[in-house]
Amino acid sequence: MVSIEEINEIISQFDDYLFCLRSLKNISPLLKLIISELSTFIHDKKDRLIFTEITSGTKIEDVAKRCGISYDGICRRYKVISLRLQENMGFLTEYKKTITNQDLEIERLWIENRNMEYELRRLYKKALQNGLCIESPRSLTPVPLNAAKRICQPITRLTLAAYIRKCLTTLNIETIEDILRYALKNGLDSLLDLPGFGALGLAQLKFQLEKHKIIDKTGHSDLYQYIICEADN
Repeated sequence: MVSIEEINEIISQFDDYLFCLRSLKNISPLLKLIISELSTFIHDKKDRLIFTEITSGTKIEDVAKRCGISYDGICRRYKVISLRLQENMGFLTEYKKTITNQDLEIERLWIENRNMEYELRRLYKKALQNGLCIESPRSLTPVPLNAAKRICQPITRLTLAAYIRKCLTTLNIETIEDILRYALKNGLDSLLDLPGFGALGLAQLKFQLEKHKIIDKTGHSDLYQYIICEADN
């Protein structure tokens, strides 16, 4: 006679199976996308078809008939294709690293581009006021990749209370770059003028900026040299 514990164990196992089956409905599109991306690393068209079809769940027998290969032959070929893909996993890691570096390079160039725009506006204003006596533009200063990585971080990287994030959002401050530009132009203490911000909010923001080495205890930042504020209207 089957005990209650054994019955509960069997039911528990079937619950797990049912959960997995229900999850497949949501996961399947993602799996198909991953399979499709992996197949791009297979150069032989027939190998690519075999990998895509079998990995996607098509019966091995059907794939074998379509390709004109025996059942055992298609199994051996699929195994070889899979092993070849595993050998290329190191390449995939390097590929991901390259894409990440390219994204960072784009962000770095965006910073330099914005700096140049602000600099040109400032120089234009100065030219109108003082003729053609224009200082050498700081926008020609290149932004190193490590500085760009710190500057482009979203403000959400800082652990801030919800009301502080809400106040910063009203000023369109979404990144470390935004807060640095604001601090250079207005000073962080001016945030006290925002309704509901308060001294505690300012202290928490400064603490987080110091913790992430964006500013030091004196309020200075080594990143200021890569930031140019927009000219006043």
